[in-house]
Amino acid sequence: MTYLTDHDLFLRFQEARPGRKLIAIEDVALPVTVLRVLVAAQEDKDLPLLEEFLLRGVHAGLTSAEQVAGLLGLETSQLESAMVNQLAVGNLGYHSSTGKVGLTAQGTQAALTLRAVTPVDLELPASFDRTLWRVTEYRDRDLITKSQARERAMRIVPASRHEHVEASHIRLQDLEHLVRVEKRGHRHLQLLAILRASVVKHRYLPAKLLLFTDEVQPIPEVAWVVDGDESPIHAREFEKLASGQMSRMQVVHDEVPAWDEAEAILGESARAVSFEQLSPMAQQAFARASLTGTDRRISVLTGRLSAAVLDHATTAQLESNLRRGARVCIGYFDVDEAESDQEVVRRLEQLARRYPNFRIAKLKQAPPHLLASDSKVLHSNLELLSFKSHPSGRYLSSHGRLFEDVRQTAVAHDAIARLVDVAGDQA
Repeated sequence: MTYLTDHDLFLRFQEARPGRKLIAIEDVALPVTVLRVLVAAQEDKDLPLLEEFLLRGVHAGLTSAEQVAGLLGLETSQLESAMVNQLAVGNLGYHSSTGKVGLTAQGTQAALTLRAVTPVDLELPASFDRTLWRVTEYRDRDLITKSQARERAMRIVPASRHEHVEASHIRLQDLEHLVRVEKRGHRHLQLLAILRASVVKHRYLPAKLLLFTDEVQPIPEVAWVVDGDESPIHAREFEKLASGQMSRMQVVHDEVPAWDEAEAILGESARAVSFEQLSPMAQQAFARASLTGTDRRISVLTGRLSAAVLDHATTAQLESNLRRGARVCIGYFDVDEAESDQEVVRRLEQLARRYPNFRIAKLKQAPPHLLASDSKVLHSNLELLSFKSHPSGRYLSSHGRLFEDVRQTAVAHDAIARLVDVAGDQA
């Protein structure tokens, strides 16, 4: 499977929708059933079917195209092209005195070879995409379990049908990729029939959901990336399957972070300091880089904690930075309808018990969203540690403010540390 990071996807698809900007990337899991499919197959033959029937018919004692056509229930004219081709390659000879055709020595050998090719039963592993409801070319090593998908806070995509996968749901042409032989000199197997299909296991394929918006529309345009490429067919199925989920996705426009929030932490001089505007995707990239990089001091005030952002890999990189002596401070706030992922809270609290240079506390009231990382401060309306898979389904299209003033950053670090210490003492 082609693995692309969110940054890779942003660089590749940021201009994929003219007039719209990419504001969010979500991790999703496609439902897949792994099957064992028993098929009847035979070595693919070089001859077209009508030419094969013609040769085998003549070998069986028929002496004219009319007789072969009569046996097959065809018009004689339908075999004329096959007759001409076999005469041209030297497999058939025409006796003008009798008006009959017969096999040459070469044709006799060809007919015997054709007769020797007999069907065999072959069992094939197949991945059945239950969203598209068909066999696909997904590899088993790329699939994950449902518990792994949930652990990574992926959105589970529903199946398009609520029924068991049967042999009748499988198309022969969708299995062709399983019997291709690339080595020169080997023949391709021809699939004749599906005999039986049995379920081996249920799995999920990680994929990406890209959300685009213009300056007005409240519902984002969705693009799918499956195995590294955009998949319009998945996008069409998702529209049919998850119309309710689509309607819950809301884009909030022009909601810039309030200056009074910044002044409460950075002081009244914050407005006088120059800043850079960051797009939603740039804010997400800054937050992720701060968590996984080597900055010496990181301080965060935000809402809920999400496993989609603070996954095992990110937590491990954060711990590596703590081992190097970095100071990290996180204050978070939950609301009833969007509580933090408890497994993430548990992991971070374990880190706090092991490393005195890491502090985390649940706040009593909603804070401004601020992330101070060494000499930079991001002031945003974005949920800095749960910008993916947020249960509210709200996505911000507005910019955040990035300050690069050393004095302002020091003020932010100290203010956040005091808030977290107070909340920790009250817990």
